[in-house]
Amino acid sequence: MSLRSLQKRDKWCFFLILTLALNLASAFLFPMFVTDAFTPRVFIVSVIPVIWGFSVLFLYRSNREKYVAWLALVGAAYWLIPTIGLPIEFIGR
Repeated sequence: MSLRSLQKRDKWCFFLILTLALNLASAFLFPMFVTDAFTPRVFIVSVIPVIWGFSVLFLYRSNREKYVAWLALVGAAYWLIPTIGLPIEFIGR
């Protein structure tokens, strides 16, 4: 057996595809659910990329996976704004 076959497979491509898919799906679904009242659907659509972005930081093993984790964290920071801002805005109403 070679050393390469004993190493765990690098999952950076899977992480990248899932990160992009989650962010694009949220960007597509978010405007459809925004209304004049805060709904759980809006919160769920905006919190899923946040959860994924922070969880990938604990899943990476290689440098390529680390770069994808930081990219997911950028997406999480973007989606953190409506996740926190919308409930605060609607509490005041």
